[in-house]
Amino acid sequence: MFSLYKTHLNYLSTLRGALQKQASLFLRNIYYTENLAILDTHVIRYMELQGLHQGFKKYITKNQYIVYEKKLSAYADSLNKSLAKLDVAIWVVMRVVQRDFKWE
Repeated sequence: MFSLYKTHLNYLSTLRGALQKQASLFLRNIYYTENLAILDTHVIRYMELQGLHQGFKKYITKNQYIVYEKKLSAYADSLNKSLAKLDVAIWVVMRVVQRDFKWE
């Protein structure tokens, strides 16, 4: 199925200085779609802890970002939650854990 938001995401990520994460953040924050995740170190570390992928990487490629986003989307579906809402919940919890426990 063709998704217009994916076309916009691909376009935004080609702009100078805009990577996949920033493009996703923009589209989610203007309430364009809830089908995007903002995959930063907090969310990626959570995914590793949940067994959604192996080996924590602080920096990932665009292709890896897409793969990770699909995995997190399937996980959100299994919990009957929107990807955007799950992403925010994970980010908040993991940010507090990493800050309070000095987890790097």
